[in-house]
Amino acid sequence: MTLDNVAVLDGCTDPREIKRRRLGRYQCPHCKYMWTDHARDVAVGRGEWRADEAVLRPRRVGFHMSSLIYPFVSLSEIAADKVEAANTDDDKVMREFLNGRGALPFTPVEMDTKADSVLARRAMWLPPKTVPAEAVALTCGIDTQAVSFWFVVLAWGAAMVLEEAWLRGYLVVPRGKPDFYEATRAWCGVSWTRPPRGQIDPVKERTAEKLGLDALSDSLTDILYARGTDPESMARKISRERRTYARYGLTPTATPVAVSVQVPAKDDEDTTDKEQAA
Repeated sequence: MTLDNVAVLDGCTDPREIKRRRLGRYQCPHCKYMWTDHARDVAVGRGEWRADEAVLRPRRVGFHMSSLIYPFVSLSEIAADKVEAANTDDDKVMREFLNGRGALPFTPVEMDTKADSVLARRAMWLPPKTVPAEAVALTCGIDTQAVSFWFVVLAWGAAMVLEEAWLRGYLVVPRGKPDFYEATRAWCGVSWTRPPRGQIDPVKERTAEKLGLDALSDSLTDILYARGTDPESMARKISRERRTYARYGLTPTATPVAVSVQVPAKDDEDTTDKEQAA
Protein backbone atom coordinates (compact mmCIF):
# COMPACT_ATOMS: atom_id res chain seq x y z
CA MET A 1 0.00 0.00 0.00
CA THR A 2 1.29 3.43 -0.97
CA LEU A 3 0.27 6.98 -0.12
CA ASP A 4 -0.32 7.73 -3.80
CA ASN A 5 -3.49 5.62 -3.73
CA VAL A 6 -5.05 7.50 -0.80
CA ALA A 7 -8.08 9.35 -2.19
CA VAL A 8 -10.86 11.65 -0.97
CA LEU A 9 -14.51 11.38 -1.91
CA ASP A 10 -16.58 14.30 -3.27
CA GLY A 11 -13.43 16.25 -4.12
CA CYS A 12 -13.32 17.67 -0.60
CA THR A 13 -10.23 19.78 0.18
CA ASP A 14 -10.97 20.70 3.80
CA PRO A 15 -8.96 18.46 6.17
CA ARG A 16 -11.45 18.98 9.01
CA GLU A 17 -14.38 18.07 6.78
CA ILE A 18 -12.55 14.97 5.54
CA LYS A 19 -12.13 13.74 9.11
CA ARG A 20 -15.65 14.70 10.19
CA ARG A 21 -17.42 13.01 7.25
CA ARG A 22 -14.86 10.21 7.02
CA LEU A 23 -14.26 10.80 3.31
CA GLY A 24 -10.86 9.09 3.14
CA ARG A 25 -10.53 6.03 0.95
CA TYR A 26 -7.82 3.77 -0.46
CA GLN A 27 -8.18 3.08 -4.17
CA CYS A 28 -7.10 -0.38 -5.21
CA PRO A 29 -4.52 0.00 -8.01
CA HIS A 30 -5.89 -3.10 -9.75
CA CYS A 31 -9.70 -2.99 -9.62
CA LYS A 32 -10.03 0.72 -8.65
CA TYR A 33 -12.36 -0.16 -5.80
CA MET A 34 -12.48 2.44 -3.02
CA TRP A 35 -11.62 0.70 0.24
CA THR A 36 -13.18 1.91 3.45
CA ASP A 37 -11.48 1.45 6.81
CA HIS A 38 -13.28 -1.87 7.22
CA ALA A 39 -12.32 -3.10 3.74
CA ARG A 40 -8.70 -2.07 4.41
CA ASP A 41 -8.63 -3.96 7.69
CA VAL A 42 -10.07 -7.11 6.06
CA ALA A 43 -7.56 -6.97 3.19
CA VAL A 44 -4.63 -6.40 5.54
CA GLY A 45 -5.81 -9.24 7.77
CA ARG A 46 -5.62 -11.60 4.83
CA GLY A 47 -2.11 -10.54 3.90
CA GLU A 48 1.25 -11.83 5.05
CA TRP A 49 4.72 -10.48 5.73
CA ARG A 50 7.32 -11.13 3.04
CA ALA A 51 11.02 -10.34 3.20
CA ASP A 52 12.51 -8.00 0.63
CA GLU A 53 15.64 -10.14 0.64
CA ALA A 54 15.33 -13.63 2.08
CA VAL A 55 18.11 -14.56 4.53
CA LEU A 56 18.66 -18.06 5.88
CA ARG A 57 18.32 -18.11 9.67
CA PRO A 58 18.31 -14.32 10.18
CA ARG A 59 19.53 -13.04 13.55
CA ARG A 60 17.52 -9.79 13.33
CA VAL A 61 14.18 -9.09 11.65
CA GLY A 62 12.88 -5.58 10.91
CA PHE A 63 9.41 -4.55 9.80
CA HIS A 64 8.65 -1.52 7.63
CA MET A 65 5.07 -0.64 8.57
CA SER A 66 3.27 2.56 7.61
CA SER A 67 0.04 3.81 9.13
CA LEU A 68 -1.82 2.66 6.00
CA ILE A 69 -2.04 -0.88 7.36
CA TYR A 70 -2.50 0.11 10.99
CA PRO A 71 -6.08 -0.70 12.07
CA PHE A 72 -6.23 2.09 14.66
CA VAL A 73 -5.53 4.85 12.13
CA SER A 74 -8.44 5.85 9.88
CA LEU A 75 -7.92 6.40 6.19
CA SER A 76 -9.71 9.72 6.64
CA GLU A 77 -6.98 10.92 9.02
CA ILE A 78 -4.30 9.95 6.52
CA ALA A 79 -6.20 11.59 3.65
CA ALA A 80 -6.67 14.80 5.67
CA ASP A 81 -2.95 14.93 6.46
CA LYS A 82 -2.15 14.32 2.80
CA VAL A 83 -4.33 17.24 1.68
CA GLU A 84 -2.84 19.51 4.32
CA ALA A 85 0.72 18.58 3.34
CA ALA A 86 -0.02 19.09 -0.36
CA ASN A 87 -1.39 22.60 0.24
CA THR A 88 1.62 23.97 2.12
CA ASP A 89 5.14 25.01 1.23
CA ASP A 90 6.42 24.12 4.69
CA ASP A 91 8.96 21.32 4.40
CA LYS A 92 8.36 20.40 8.04
CA VAL A 93 4.70 19.54 7.38
CA MET A 94 5.59 17.39 4.37
CA ARG A 95 8.41 15.67 6.27
CA GLU A 96 6.15 14.81 9.19
CA PHE A 97 3.52 13.43 6.79
CA LEU A 98 5.92 11.21 4.87
CA ASN A 99 7.80 10.04 7.96
CA GLY A 100 4.82 9.63 10.25
CA ARG A 101 2.16 8.34 7.88
CA GLY A 102 4.11 6.60 5.15
CA ALA A 103 7.31 5.63 7.01
CA LEU A 104 9.15 7.14 4.07
CA PRO A 105 12.27 9.31 3.89
CA PHE A 106 11.87 12.96 3.04
CA THR A 107 14.07 14.76 0.54
CA PRO A 108 13.50 18.53 0.25
CA VAL A 109 12.98 19.76 -3.29
CA GLU A 110 15.67 22.21 -4.37
CA MET A 111 15.82 24.00 -7.66
CA ASP A 112 19.09 23.50 -9.47
CA THR A 113 19.59 26.93 -11.01
CA LYS A 114 22.40 27.35 -13.50
CA ALA A 115 24.11 30.69 -13.97
CA ASP A 116 23.47 30.70 -17.73
CA SER A 117 19.71 30.32 -17.28
CA VAL A 118 19.61 33.20 -14.79
CA LEU A 119 21.70 35.50 -16.97
CA ALA A 120 19.50 34.71 -19.96
CA ARG A 121 16.50 36.25 -18.18
CA ARG A 122 18.16 39.67 -17.86
CA ALA A 123 16.66 42.61 -19.72
CA MET A 124 19.74 43.28 -21.83
CA TRP A 125 17.96 46.00 -23.81
CA LEU A 126 17.84 48.25 -20.73
CA PRO A 127 20.83 50.42 -19.84
CA PRO A 128 22.54 49.79 -16.49
CA LYS A 129 20.85 51.07 -13.30
CA THR A 130 17.48 51.37 -15.07
CA VAL A 131 14.27 50.23 -13.39
CA PRO A 132 11.77 48.51 -15.73
CA ALA A 133 8.59 50.48 -16.33
CA GLU A 134 6.35 47.70 -14.99
CA ALA A 135 8.15 47.53 -11.63
CA VAL A 136 6.20 48.66 -8.57
CA ALA A 137 8.76 47.96 -5.84
CA LEU A 138 12.50 47.53 -5.35
CA THR A 139 14.23 45.36 -2.76
CA CYS A 140 17.91 45.29 -1.86
CA GLY A 141 19.74 42.41 -0.23
CA ILE A 142 23.20 43.06 1.22
CA ASP A 143 25.71 40.46 2.37
CA THR A 144 28.43 41.88 4.62
CA GLN A 145 31.90 40.50 4.02
CA ALA A 146 35.15 41.21 5.84
CA VAL A 147 36.40 43.80 3.35
CA SER A 148 33.42 44.36 1.06
CA PHE A 149 29.66 44.22 0.54
CA TRP A 150 27.84 41.98 -1.92
CA PHE A 151 24.40 43.29 -2.81
CA VAL A 152 21.58 42.65 -5.25
CA VAL A 153 18.69 44.94 -6.20
CA LEU A 154 15.51 43.31 -7.50
CA ALA A 155 12.56 44.96 -9.26
CA TRP A 156 9.15 43.43 -8.55
CA GLY A 157 6.13 43.56 -10.82
CA ALA A 158 2.61 44.23 -9.55
CA ALA A 159 1.53 40.60 -9.81
CA MET A 160 4.43 39.32 -7.67
CA VAL A 161 3.99 42.00 -4.98
CA LEU A 162 0.22 41.55 -4.75
CA GLU A 163 0.50 37.77 -4.74
CA GLU A 164 2.94 37.84 -1.81
CA ALA A 165 0.73 40.32 0.07
CA TRP A 166 -2.39 38.22 -0.59
CA LEU A 167 -0.75 34.99 0.55
CA ARG A 168 0.39 36.67 3.78
CA GLY A 169 -3.08 38.06 4.46
CA TYR A 170 -2.17 41.71 3.96
CA LEU A 171 -4.76 42.07 1.19
CA VAL A 172 -8.35 40.98 1.71
CA VAL A 173 -10.45 40.12 -1.33
CA PRO A 174 -14.08 41.32 -0.93
CA ARG A 175 -16.57 38.61 -0.04
CA GLY A 176 -18.12 36.91 -3.06
CA LYS A 177 -15.37 38.05 -5.44
CA PRO A 178 -12.94 35.69 -7.25
CA ASP A 179 -9.66 35.08 -5.47
CA PHE A 180 -6.32 36.41 -6.64
CA TYR A 181 -5.43 33.46 -8.88
CA GLU A 182 -8.84 33.41 -10.58
CA ALA A 183 -8.65 37.09 -11.57
CA THR A 184 -4.98 38.05 -11.33
CA ARG A 185 -5.11 40.56 -14.17
CA ALA A 186 -8.17 42.30 -12.73
CA TRP A 187 -6.80 42.54 -9.16
CA CYS A 188 -3.49 43.93 -10.43
CA GLY A 189 -5.35 46.73 -12.22
CA VAL A 190 -7.29 48.07 -9.23
CA SER A 191 -6.30 50.54 -6.53
CA TRP A 192 -5.86 48.97 -3.10
CA THR A 193 -6.63 50.96 0.03
CA ARG A 194 -3.69 51.27 2.39
CA PRO A 195 -4.07 50.85 6.16
CA PRO A 196 -4.99 54.14 7.87
CA ARG A 197 -2.05 56.11 9.14
CA GLY A 198 -1.93 57.61 12.60
CA GLN A 199 -2.23 61.31 13.31
CA ILE A 200 0.02 63.47 15.45
CA ASP A 201 -1.84 66.78 15.19
CA PRO A 202 -5.29 66.32 13.60
CA VAL A 203 -5.99 70.08 13.43
CA LYS A 204 -2.80 70.89 11.56
CA GLU A 205 -3.18 67.89 9.27
CA ARG A 206 -6.77 68.80 8.39
CA THR A 207 -5.63 72.37 7.72
CA ALA A 208 -2.82 71.15 5.47
CA GLU A 209 -5.27 68.94 3.55
CA LYS A 210 -7.61 71.90 3.04
CA LEU A 211 -4.74 74.04 1.78
CA GLY A 212 -3.67 71.26 -0.60
CA LEU A 213 -7.18 71.00 -2.02
CA ASP A 214 -7.45 74.78 -2.49
CA ALA A 215 -4.05 74.92 -4.20
CA LEU A 216 -4.95 71.94 -6.46
CA SER A 217 -1.83 70.14 -5.26
CA ASP A 218 -3.80 67.32 -3.59
CA SER A 219 -6.95 65.43 -4.47
CA LEU A 220 -9.72 64.20 -2.21
CA THR A 221 -9.09 60.68 -3.47
CA ASP A 222 -5.46 60.74 -2.34
CA ILE A 223 -6.43 62.14 1.06
CA LEU A 224 -9.07 59.47 1.62
CA TYR A 225 -6.73 56.68 0.49
CA ALA A 226 -4.16 57.93 3.02
CA ARG A 227 -6.83 57.60 5.72
CA GLY A 228 -7.54 54.01 4.77
CA THR A 229 -10.77 54.55 2.85
CA ASP A 230 -11.91 55.57 -0.64
CA PRO A 231 -14.34 58.13 -2.12
CA GLU A 232 -17.08 55.60 -2.86
CA SER A 233 -17.04 54.15 0.66
CA MET A 234 -16.97 57.63 2.20
CA ALA A 235 -19.89 58.76 0.01
CA ARG A 236 -21.96 55.74 1.06
CA LYS A 237 -21.12 56.40 4.72
CA ILE A 238 -22.12 60.08 4.50
CA SER A 239 -25.34 59.20 2.66
CA ARG A 240 -26.22 56.62 5.30
CA GLU A 241 -25.55 59.11 8.10
CA ARG A 242 -27.73 61.77 6.47
CA ARG A 243 -30.63 59.33 6.17
CA THR A 244 -30.20 58.45 9.85
CA TYR A 245 -30.20 62.15 10.85
CA ALA A 246 -33.31 62.81 8.76
CA ARG A 247 -35.11 59.85 10.34
CA TYR A 248 -34.66 61.37 13.80
CA GLY A 249 -35.22 64.97 12.72
CA LEU A 250 -31.60 66.05 13.20
CA THR A 251 -29.70 68.54 11.07
CA PRO A 252 -25.91 68.28 11.33
CA THR A 253 -24.12 71.60 11.18
CA ALA A 254 -21.77 72.27 8.31
CA THR A 255 -20.18 75.32 9.90
CA PRO A 256 -16.49 74.69 10.60
CA VAL A 257 -15.40 75.06 14.17
CA ALA A 258 -12.67 77.64 14.63
CA VAL A 259 -9.81 76.56 16.85
CA SER A 260 -7.71 79.28 18.43
CA VAL A 261 -4.26 78.47 19.70
CA GLN A 262 -2.42 81.18 21.59
CA VAL A 263 1.36 81.02 21.39
CA PRO A 264 3.31 83.31 23.73
CA ALA A 265 5.69 85.79 22.15
CA LYS A 266 9.41 85.25 22.45
CA ASP A 267 9.83 88.37 24.60
CA ASP A 268 7.17 87.10 26.99
CA GLU A 269 8.95 83.78 27.26
CA ASP A 270 12.26 85.50 28.04
CA THR A 271 10.60 87.71 30.67
CA THR A 272 8.95 84.72 32.33
CA ASP A 273 12.25 82.85 32.43
CA LYS A 274 13.98 85.84 34.02
CA GLU A 275 11.26 86.23 36.64
CA GLN A 276 11.52 82.54 37.56
CA ALA A 277 15.32 82.82 37.81
CA ALA A 278 15.01 85.85 40.10
